[in-house]
Amino acid sequence: MTPKNLKKPGSFPFRDVKVSSLTLEINQALESYQDSWEPHLVPSPSSVEQCMRRSWFIGTGHTRTERVPGSSILAMEQGKAEESIIESLLRRARFEVLNTQVEIDHTKIGCRGGTADMLLFRDGPYVGEIKRLRMFGFLDIVKLGVKRAHPEYYTQLQLYMRALDVPSAILVVLSADYSALKYYWNRIRNYPEDALPPPIWTEEIPASIVHQEAAVYRAIKIGQLIDNVKVAAEVPRDFDPWEEKFPCTYCGYQSACMEAG
Repeated sequence: MTPKNLKKPGSFPFRDVKVSSLTLEINQALESYQDSWEPHLVPSPSSVEQCMRRSWFIGTGHTRTERVPGSSILAMEQGKAEESIIESLLRRARFEVLNTQVEIDHTKIGCRGGTADMLLFRDGPYVGEIKRLRMFGFLDIVKLGVKRAHPEYYTQLQLYMRALDVPSAILVVLSADYSALKYYWNRIRNYPEDALPPPIWTEEIPASIVHQEAAVYRAIKIGQLIDNVKVAAEVPRDFDPWEEKFPCTYCGYQSACMEAG
């Protein structure tokens, strides 16, 4: 007797679908997009919370051993394209957008680079940052708040606030696929419809002097490792690539890190 959950041979509907040569060319072009990226200066406010060894690989100019998949490149570029509409929405919400792509004095925070998305004003100045997240990352922010769900974003904003001498920040989080989120919410989990989060979520974050001091200390330490250490094995890492699915499997230097031991 055949189990009910065992699919019959030939039931896969995409078995005979052929991928056109143009489709392959376009996706290869997308994957190669990363070859023209400028290397980021590290440490930066957005990278202070990442693994120290990963920052060392980047800061010392090592070549990536793992490529960024095309789907991730597309998601990043889509996120950039949505920034202008968020600026428009913030203006409608009575914020004044004083500046965008704000260069910060990174030397004040022990970093070597960094650019804040926006500098806003409404009854006082704010740093503004936009993030576009997939379903579970988005829901984690809604449920837990940014400090617990994505501490790297929290640290990034704290360092921006310190560098710009601004007392508050606003994180604007976009749902990357709201249709999928709604399907998960309504059909998979059967959660109440009236509790469904909207497609744009915001969180106001006050400055934390204690967190800022700790982040600056870590940034300085990462910079010293980049300047003074020549061998990857001597650089501490924050995660174990033999055990951690996240973030190690998303690191562009996982193989090199494992080889270093």
